Amino acid sequence: MVPGSSPGRPTCWESMSLAAQGEDGRRAEREFMHSAVSGATVQGMSTSERAFVLTLGYGRRSPDELLGALEEHGAEYVIDVRSVPWSRYQPTFSRDQLAAALGARGIRYVFMGDELGGRPDASECYDAEGRVDYLACRRLPAFQKGIGRVKQAWHDGHRLVLLCSEGKPESCHRTKLVADALIQAAVSVRHIDEQGALRSQEEILDRLRDSQMTLLGDGASDVLTKSRGRYGQTAA
Repeated sequence: MVPGSSPGRPTCWESMSLAAQGEDGRRAEREFMHSAVSGATVQGMSTSERAFVLTLGYGRRSPDELLGALEEHGAEYVIDVRSVPWSRYQPTFSRDQLAAALGARGIRYVFMGDELGGRPDASECYDAEGRVDYLACRRLPAFQKGIGRVKQAWHDGHRLVLLCSEGKPESCHRTKLVADALIQAAVSVRHIDEQGALRSQEEILDRLRDSQMTLLGDGASDVLTKSRGRYGQTAA
């Protein structure tokens, strides 16, 4: 049982996510029927420490380093915001193996890449060069629903860590898309950077502005609103 949990049904936001995960989700829902996380403070954590949704990218971390970082910050739920939840180079971070490893540490895994991922299926989210347009992503009903679910879980006092693959937060959509939308929705966010330090959104955006202005000069105007990579899908 997760620290601070109590018997009962899953929370509303958790049940919605589990239902979206097919048979794996249904099995997990049956397991969680008798263990829903309450709003009680996790043992050893202050109220102020619980005030942030955290983000983390595994990057070059080993599985033990990732799990250690999550435990250090008292994670109750890991919200996977990868559009493609597996890793060719580190299979341990693929969806099923990661969920099992987290479960062994008492941390629950929730996949939300369909809603909050950085490479959505919708063609309108890509520009003529195949780059992801994050402003367009924010208009998607699925994205807005996902942000609402995370906000509700945070409001209910759950300790959430949004997980993606990029070690540096400035290189990842979790900063430019997800965290920015959460902050606009009045949710407090902090990033665990590649060195393990907690950083504010503004600190990460400053890194991004500085690095991109150095590389691109005047061409960096959309650095905060579009992806670095080009993924081939273009707007119709």
